[in-house]
Amino acid sequence: MSIRGITIICFILVFYPGHCFGQAQGCFERDSTGGLVLESHLSFGDSHAFFVGEFHDVAHVPEIKLALIKYLHEHCDINAVFMEIGKSAAYLY
Repeated sequence: MSIRGITIICFILVFYPGHCFGQAQGCFERDSTGGLVLESHLSFGDSHAFFVGEFHDVAHVPEIKLALIKYLHEHCDINAVFMEIGKSAAYLY
C-alpha cells in the first residue's frame, strides 16, 4: 500500500464521526460476604444478547464472571449463559 493510501485511511479513522459509542460502565464492588457484585445503572431492556470479551492479566476473573452472571440473572431475568470456561468453573457457576 502506498503512503497516500495509508494517509487516507488514517485521515478517515481520525476524522470520520461514525456511529460508534462507548458503553456506560459499571463498577465491581465487594459485598458484605466479601464477594464481588456489579453495581450499574445500565438499562438492558432492549438487549437480546450479551457479549463478554476475553481479558487477561486482570485479578479476580472468576469472581468478575460470577458477578456478571448474577447481575444479568437478577436484573435481566437471564437464566442461560454461554461462556468459554472450564468444566469445573461451569459446574460451580
